[in-house]
Amino acid sequence: MLGMGTISLRNKGEMYKWVTRGRVASQIGLALMWPWLGPVKRVQAQIAVDRIADQYQRLRSRKPRYDPTLIAHEDSDGTDDSCLARAWAAGFLDGEGYFGNPRQHVRKDGSIALRVRASATQHGEVGVPADVLMRMHKILGGRIERHGQPDDFKWVVEGSLNVRRVLEEVRPWLGHIKVAQGENALAAAAAIRIRGDSERCVRGHLYDGVRVKADGTVRQTCSACARITERERRMRTGSKPRRVRSPSGDPSRVYAYS
Repeated sequence: MLGMGTISLRNKGEMYKWVTRGRVASQIGLALMWPWLGPVKRVQAQIAVDRIADQYQRLRSRKPRYDPTLIAHEDSDGTDDSCLARAWAAGFLDGEGYFGNPRQHVRKDGSIALRVRASATQHGEVGVPADVLMRMHKILGGRIERHGQPDDFKWVVEGSLNVRRVLEEVRPWLGHIKVAQGENALAAAAAIRIRGDSERCVRGHLYDGVRVKADGTVRQTCSACARITERERRMRTGSKPRRVRSPSGDPSRVYAYS
């Protein structure tokens, strides 16, 4: 913004606020950011400008009290549209974005899995997402969903891979606080990630069988999980548990004995 305005602390030092004061500085700042403002903010800004203009129509013109000192900048190299778009998205996430673990669910083995999410909310017109959210969707992908009131929508990206991709695309322009929030959310989800892979099932058992379907698809099977599923089915239907002669050390083989 060419050095205009001031930056001050808010909320006991946890947040900063940039603000321009005075008619001249505010109008210059508004003109510089106008091409990237959404329709809702443009309407709010226009109402404020019209109110000030109406006030000055009843007063005698005078020399402006504030003449901002503009900071000269060297000519920068040409930047492609992609970098500009991602820089804008980073600025929007810095002000309105969220990185975190909003929900959790219980896996089959009883362990807890965390969801990881990046999101941003914005008010617009009733039933229509704000233009800034549509722009976020175009730049970073994800989805847009209803959030609260009829004019309130949210841009959302979920999953470790997707959130990591978003974080890396905007990292050069994203503030260190949001970067830390994103890294912490990803680390928390990875710390208790699901154990299933090419060798083990989601409960952590080693696969011990292979089945080949008629179409050639190969599927690995887990006998321990099959026994657990069968025991749960017998309990639901009221069937008697299986009788075995000798107990086994495998907890998945516990049936009629205690």
